[in-house]
Amino acid sequence: MEKITTFFLILSLLLSWLPGVAANRLNDRLDKAALDPAKGTVMPGAARFFRMSDGTQAVACSAAEGIRTRVSADGGETWQYDQIAVPNNGRILANYWFCEFDGALYLAYRAIGDTPDGFYTSLRVHISEDSGKSWRFHSIITENLEPEHNFNGVWEPCLGGMNGKLVCLYANDSTALTDRQNIESLTWNGSEWTDRTVVSDGQKHDSRDGMPVWTALSDGGYFCVIESTKYRDAGYPFVIQLLFSADGVHWSEPKDVYIPAEKNSKAAAPGVCELPDGRLAITFQTDEDKEEKGDAGSVSKLICTVRKIPAPLLGRCSFTSPKKLFPAEYDGCSLWGAGGYFDGAFYYGAYTPLGEALIRIPL
Repeated sequence: MEKITTFFLILSLLLSWLPGVAANRLNDRLDKAALDPAKGTVMPGAARFFRMSDGTQAVACSAAEGIRTRVSADGGETWQYDQIAVPNNGRILANYWFCEFDGALYLAYRAIGDTPDGFYTSLRVHISEDSGKSWRFHSIITENLEPEHNFNGVWEPCLGGMNGKLVCLYANDSTALTDRQNIESLTWNGSEWTDRTVVSDGQKHDSRDGMPVWTALSDGGYFCVIESTKYRDAGYPFVIQLLFSADGVHWSEPKDVYIPAEKNSKAAAPGVCELPDGRLAITFQTDEDKEEKGDAGSVSKLICTVRKIPAPLLGRCSFTSPKKLFPAEYDGCSLWGAGGYFDGAFYYGAYTPLGEALIRIPL
């Protein structure tokens, strides 16, 4: 009976969605995008953007001294409290990520480096309790030491509120754990990071699942995007996959949402956010248009659903054709970006050939 009920539930969802399928395909043919990067404004000098609940805006970028932040209380007209929020202390710092939780602003990042004892990786958090005006160290989310100096460990923290708790999703290819790479989560219990959970099992999928970014949905549930090496033997080094969780605990199997248009090309470093009307925006970097493959030939791109689509039905056919996020002068080495919707606009920041840059696309 349970299987029959589930079948009719999925069937009803499908039937309710079918009228939109033709429109979706038509929109694809017309190359209609939910967001139009051509209307965007590029702001150099920052790779991450966040708007707090009190309206304060925060940006972050890399600096020789560490991670630099500054804040604006007037919608970006002026910026204040320019500071090194995270000193590097001899580590290589990257993958920084803002989130607001329980009245405080958090900045997660990775801190890595080789040591005499092995290759060290860690994911860490700083906290601001005055809307980004000052920062202090909060905690080490997780860390790993590879005695053989292997370039393995813990990577790419993505922090946010899930079920009323502060949760971090990250990638883990520690050699003591797996010979692939998992997507995992840890939860802050008020004094330590605990309750390690495997969100996506790379060993099971025969994939180096990496670079997770997740978002909470307005009507409940969570989406997470990852890069996957599932089709590497077919000529696609990385593709973009999507996972869904209704409760933040149990996650679906990864589903393909973007495979490069050309073989021997990658789609990697994804991002995801929900737009105000329930549409989904996914970003990634790809070298599919370039003769030179790899990071040097990669550009940042965007795909969107053209209408709100039930999670079980989302797949490759659900999205518009990809559009480049930055103008042509930013082509090549447009890498490791992240996007989000804030106060009437979509923001996307990345490393680019012209330095770190942020594009604002109004809706």
